[in-house]
Amino acid sequence: MTKSIYLAKTQVLPDGFSYLHEFNANIHVNIRYATSYNFYGDIVPGYEANVAIGTQRLIESLTNAQNKLEVLGFDLVVYEVYRPMQAGLAFYEWAQSSEEPAHSMQESYFPLFKKKTLFEQGYIARKSAHTRGSAVDLTLIQKGQKPYSPQVCQRVLKDGRMIVYLEDGTCDMGTHFDFLDEASHCNSSLISTSALHNRGILDQVMISCGFRGYSKEWWHYQLVDEVFPDTYFDFPVR
Repeated sequence: MTKSIYLAKTQVLPDGFSYLHEFNANIHVNIRYATSYNFYGDIVPGYEANVAIGTQRLIESLTNAQNKLEVLGFDLVVYEVYRPMQAGLAFYEWAQSSEEPAHSMQESYFPLFKKKTLFEQGYIARKSAHTRGSAVDLTLIQKGQKPYSPQVCQRVLKDGRMIVYLEDGTCDMGTHFDFLDEASHCNSSLISTSALHNRGILDQVMISCGFRGYSKEWWHYQLVDEVFPDTYFDFPVR
């Protein structure tokens, strides 16, 4: 059964942090770790609500990106922003466990890897800019559209490999969020020209707003000028 948390009581945040929806209601928030639509296969510890939290600087930069994209006919969809340290620990324990994930989870999120190798492959980290409130995972959606619960589809990469694609109404980026695979590398040659074009639109706007990307994940961006570059937080997402 798919699990989701859509609403919980908000909290007093540490100084320098804010809720995204309080500053920009036009950005869609779909926090996947508050659902079971993720590689972990369940609601991740530390996630008690479908809300996006980040540093004030990150939220201001995201709002700037949203304003630029609206002119181009797009809105942003945010899948992940601040991530508590307890979530990173849960990922690590999950990866080290001898219990194998459900076949559907592996097929949908990391078909070519064993889960215990995902850390060394650079796809998951116990601590990251997310834990500092200065990273965001996101994508584009056509203006006027709304994202919906992922629907399982299949598509063929340019090398002939068939992969799972979770269609959620967002723009085609070649792979879905958290598909841990070479096809998700920013400049992958395995995806269509149109998907690469969409990645390019997102990348250009995010860089212009003070972010830098990550070569292995087209959806991941972090602030160049972080507020808390050496501080990791563990308050819950609620």
